[in-house]
Amino acid sequence: MDEQNWLAERFEEHTRAAADLLPGKEIEVVPWRERSLASAD
Repeated sequence: MDEQNWLAERFEEHTRAAADLLPGKEIEVVPWRERSLASAD
């Protein structure tokens, strides 16, 4: 696994953890691959 994928997965994990700590707040976690595909258009 390259460094960018590793960092992206850590970011997703931390974002989910933050969302769990903020009940009532809508925090959308967009997987890195989906974000990359969307920005490629």
